[in-house]
Amino acid sequence: MGVPAAVHPETADLSLAGNLPGLEGANLRAALAEAMGVDVLIDNDVNLALLAEVGLGSARQFLVNPTGWQGDVLGTLPTR
Repeated sequence: MGVPAAVHPETADLSLAGNLPGLEGANLRAALAEAMGVDVLIDNDVNLALLAEVGLGSARQFLVNPTGWQGDVLGTLPTR
């Protein structure tokens, strides 16, 4: 699941979550997993969009693809 926030890589706690009132410092991954009874993967929405572009989209042929969305920070991901 992509969220418009910074996601701690180990704990999945959210920070810089101004678009998600009440979730600053919360662990959305754990709450969703408990509510739905399934494992949940969570990361920043721009990071996940970039992974999709590099893996399946128009960025497959590039060594590094800079991606950004209005209002979010710039993300880059080197390919293999």
